Amino acid sequence: MQESRQRQFVARRAQSRVLLAGFVMCIGVCAPATALAQNVNPRVAPPESRLSGLTLGEWSAKWWRWALETPTSTNPLLDPTGANCAVGQVGHVWFLAGTLGPGEPVVRTCTIPTGTSLFFPAANAFCVAEGDGSLEAQRACAAAFLGAITSIQVEIDGVTVNALHSYRAQSPGFDLILPSENVFGAPAGLYTPTAADGFYLMVRPLPPGEHTIHIRVEFGADAIDVTYLLTVA
Repeated sequence: MQESRQRQFVARRAQSRVLLAGFVMCIGVCAPATALAQNVNPRVAPPESRLSGLTLGEWSAKWWRWALETPTSTNPLLDPTGANCAVGQVGHVWFLAGTLGPGEPVVRTCTIPTGTSLFFPAANAFCVAEGDGSLEAQRACAAAFLGAITSIQVEIDGVTVNALHSYRAQSPGFDLILPSENVFGAPAGLYTPTAADGFYLMVRPLPPGEHTIHIRVEFGADAIDVTYLLTVA
């Protein structure tokens, strides 16, 4: 009973705060189907591609664990400056964070190692312990949140990313282990099954130098606005 109550607590807290730097399906910003064939996003890996053998959905599960299992004191979701952008980063793919909800624009400065790909959500949501507790129920719950967003723009060095709707991916079911110091203030422990849905970009390694990634999401009268000022070195 205690474990069940803990899971439900996290689900309720998550529902009000999981729209992170997001996207809504095809509202005013979607390119026609021919756009992908024309390779209009040369800096972004195609949605069907695999990096290190993992799909976008499988990378998204890794992203969620990175974002939510990091203690609040160093959590990149709460970072207003980019000081924590290197926390928890491993290997040739680094994750970029959105924010936990609407507010003032956030500008983060971050140095990225040369040859590193960048993975981040254009919009995403997760659920745990919803409905009948099955993986299918968690996926349906997460998918329902994406409709709350009304507009989106993602730019890489001033160039808009087109056909964002084609980058939608569901995660496999995964375990979430919250530390005692977590962004929800929830009891520490294991929460499962967890599932996520969203729109994710895997940006190919940027050339050495200065780069900017800007994400703006609007839902209702509120907005999330995150800018990364990157130095690849």
